[in-house]
Amino acid sequence: MIALKLVRLIEKNADVLADRLLKAVNEHPRTQIFCKNIPREELHDRAYEIYRHLSDCIMQKTDDEIRKKNFAIGERRAEQGVPLHEVIFALILVKENLWKEVKGSGIGDNAIELFQALELIDRVSQFFDKAIYYMALGYESAYISGKAELKTPSEKEQKEFKELRHLVLPWWP
Repeated sequence: MIALKLVRLIEKNADVLADRLLKAVNEHPRTQIFCKNIPREELHDRAYEIYRHLSDCIMQKTDDEIRKKNFAIGERRAEQGVPLHEVIFALILVKENLWKEVKGSGIGDNAIELFQALELIDRVSQFFDKAIYYMALGYESAYISGKAELKTPSEKEQKEFKELRHLVLPWWP
């Protein structure tokens, strides 16, 4: 049985977790355009929804439900002009924020709790992997269908991308 105690703790603290996520997203250098282009309330509401309904997300939602919700979010983020890498990184921050709460809960006093925590990690990872995949599909779809328009990156954005690309692909010219 999945660590329901942990899931309930996360659901109970959804508002605090959503507030902590807003702070992390606002302060992180990899989500600067994300913060500028997405209304604070929208981000809070989406994070709150994930945390407050975590048991539904990881145990009851079908693949089709995950697809529909995250595809639509991906389209919206493209329409809002947020770069895909920032959209994905923001979702990574949602997951990291959740793990901080789990780690701070004191779980792991016995073998059963450790097994339950591993099961929770597996389920949450599956949910977020699917969410990222479908969000990226929705994002691409917005450009293909013309709902979102490509913009020419500013000089600052081009410089940041070149620096990032060089860190990831040092052999790239």
